[in-house]
Amino acid sequence: MFRRVSNQSVYGKVTLRTSTIYGKLGDTVGETKCLKTEDLLKALYNNIGSSLNTLLQNYSIGNIVAVNNELTEKYDNLAVTIRNNSKPQYLYYEIMRVLLSKTLDGMNQSIRQYLHLVEALSKLEQCNQYKNILDDPVKLNDYINNLKDRLYLFDVEPITMIKTIIKPQYAEYIRLYGFPSGGIFEIDKIGDILYKLQNNLPVTSIDTISPVTGYLDTNA
Repeated sequence: MFRRVSNQSVYGKVTLRTSTIYGKLGDTVGETKCLKTEDLLKALYNNIGSSLNTLLQNYSIGNIVAVNNELTEKYDNLAVTIRNNSKPQYLYYEIMRVLLSKTLDGMNQSIRQYLHLVEALSKLEQCNQYKNILDDPVKLNDYINNLKDRLYLFDVEPITMIKTIIKPQYAEYIRLYGFPSGGIFEIDKIGDILYKLQNNLPVTSIDTISPVTGYLDTNA
């Protein structure tokens, strides 16, 4: 009267997985690890990612001036925040933190190159104006006469040298690591130096704040 129920479907034997990367399904320890990871990533976003998100939004639409202004204003705070949020005991959390750090370094380099390009274009426009004067005898004669008039009317002003003041964190960076290639100071190292200066701690050289830096470099 009773039919035997098979544990196979028309597609073959059904196998249910009862474990995840955090442990077995229903395992309290595994669920706790999952929640802990989510809390860590949430904190990482709130502390660093949210500011970076605003920068990336402006960067993606080409609003480089806004990015430069905001990054200049927030750079020191971001550097210290990135440093203080280091958690070497959580490997993949650290990977994400270092990626955020490298993203800021890359954005900083892009802004620097953009500003150099704007300056180069301005100089090129000025050179084109001078070229037009040199190619036109009338304009060249007028230019020379105007230049003579200015020399006669105005006294030659003495040339003054502007004193350059470098911020302490950059002076310490150069002392410890030398001038950075491309002129971009690594935000991780700047953050560590700032933290030590603010807390009156000895400023010493560090190879890296996080062990995953080498991991990312070797697996790029």
